[in-house]
Amino acid sequence: MLGKEIAEYHQEVAYKRLGTLRKELKLDATAAKKRGNLEMANNLNSEREQVKLDYDLSYVTGSDLNNYLNDMEIAQKFAARNRYIMAETILKAMKWNKAVVSAFDCVHNYIDIDNRMLRKGATSAQLGEQIIVPLNMRDGSILATGKGNADWNYSAPHGSGRMLSRSKAKAQISLESYQAAMKDVWTTSVSKKTIDEAPKAYKSAKQLLADVEDTMEIQEIIKPLYNFKA
Repeated sequence: MLGKEIAEYHQEVAYKRLGTLRKELKLDATAAKKRGNLEMANNLNSEREQVKLDYDLSYVTGSDLNNYLNDMEIAQKFAARNRYIMAETILKAMKWNKAVVSAFDCVHNYIDIDNRMLRKGATSAQLGEQIIVPLNMRDGSILATGKGNADWNYSAPHGSGRMLSRSKAKAQISLESYQAAMKDVWTTSVSKKTIDEAPKAYKSAKQLLADVEDTMEIQEIIKPLYNFKA
């Protein structure tokens, strides 16, 4: 919810700021016209037309942008701490915590503040960076390292990608086939409510592996022992 609140607050700031800018440009154009400077008036009116007052497409600049990125960084740190605590809780409950030899954090769908890059459907894949790419509930995840490919914006896909939209998956995949696909993975989450997450809804691991050779070095594919869909 924190990220949503931040987005909504700054979207409102952006919308109001653009509205104010349009009003200021109109006043400046009117003043220029009164002074007889028609060229300036026309330029200001043209500039005003370029400032589209669409709420969903409103944007922030300058100090407003810096304020947004500052709040986003706080939210990202909060999320990172939250993930750490969840992992720590699971490891302790399963008595696996003493077996951990290394750990890393791989963020998907976020703003890379240092590089001013928005990654949607993607994760960072800088040279040598450890990453994890989920496949589906049954097939697990890919462990890999980034190749730092500039043509890929130093990024990798954040998953195998859907073959079926959520609505199509619910319409086309039966509960029986979903249950059969998950027979080798212990889970309490297989039900009609999660059928849009069934393995058949996603592209195959083979297809993904062929597509990502240029951006990441595959280390191994890890298989799930237990799967839980919140």
